[in-house]
Amino acid sequence: MRLSYAETCQPPALLALIGSPPQIVMNLKRFRKDSVQKGDGRPALDPSDAELIAAAQAGAMEAFGALYRRYLTPIFRYVRSRVSGQRDAEDVTEAVFLKAFESLAQYEDRGLPYGAFLYQVARNAIVDYYRSGEPLEPLELAEQAWDGEPGVERNLIEAQEHRRIKAALDSLPEHFQEVIRLRLMMGLPTDQVAEWMNINPAAVRVKQHRALQALRRALEAVDERT
Repeated sequence: MRLSYAETCQPPALLALIGSPPQIVMNLKRFRKDSVQKGDGRPALDPSDAELIAAAQAGAMEAFGALYRRYLTPIFRYVRSRVSGQRDAEDVTEAVFLKAFESLAQYEDRGLPYGAFLYQVARNAIVDYYRSGEPLEPLELAEQAWDGEPGVERNLIEAQEHRRIKAALDSLPEHFQEVIRLRLMMGLPTDQVAEWMNINPAAVRVKQHRALQALRRALEAVDERT
């Protein structure tokens, strides 16, 4: 079985700073042993983002390695949904985590999950990537975004429908595209989308409802033109 990028990726520049995966596991166990314990003396559950960030800022690079492992999959899926090529998506994802590492000393915990910060870094990295003039692909189907390329027969069958949906999505405002991307493509829960977009959960539900209504109208318009 072919391993996914998220299961195998370890950016070389980051590797030199935080250690190899076995080293990360060993050092993280030591970090967790030394971290806050429950009142009954048992080890605490997985460290929170805030605990890992504080440890990384204090020099425990294995703590940043734990953050990297925690958020690699969702960040890569988000980037892959915006960047058409697998290799380019991998490069952008690596750039996101390297940028996050470089800004670690300046990072201030404001009570939000670290993923919300990484999401903003990823959005900026994608903008930088497309400044070269590459055509932006605002949305791809989930199978193409993180499960690899579909089979030839399936691709031929679905290609027309893909183009129809893509044309409709291209016509939507960016904030509608974004909520569809995070909620429906990536399957993120409403609370997490709210944190990433810096809005409350009720606003996410309203935005999703309006986005789907707009998508239906856009699909009808595409059908009328074809």
